[in-house]
Amino acid sequence: MRQWVEIIARTMNQEFEFLAVSLAIAQLGPSYIPVPLLFGHHQIMDIAKIQQQLGYHDIVPVEQGLELTVRWLEENRPEPGGQIEQNTGDPFDYAAEDELIQRCSGVWEKLAQMPTSKHGWRHPYAHPKRPGELK
Repeated sequence: MRQWVEIIARTMNQEFEFLAVSLAIAQLGPSYIPVPLLFGHHQIMDIAKIQQQLGYHDIVPVEQGLELTVRWLEENRPEPGGQIEQNTGDPFDYAAEDELIQRCSGVWEKLAQMPTSKHGWRHPYAHPKRPGELK
């Protein structure tokens, strides 16, 4: 999902900071949640058979297709709150997103003030320099 957002932002000449938020906190709508998370199992789709037997190939690479879609939507903007936006099943709520960012920012600041562990990091196994050496 993040890669798609990065492509969309680049296509629209926009820059922004990503904020990682747990799904348990964000309570995003179903259009933002990958399908396997909705159904509790994972699926991997393989299109090799249709490629080999029927010669299927993408007309344009995925990234280019996404860029073309973004440009089309910029030129043909759906009405905010209109039918197209409603059909997505999850119209964007700027006020709710801003509040989520505000609340999460406060949590990150509090977590940054917590003392760090005094336990040092150590590599889990030795690196012998000669055969038979343990350290």
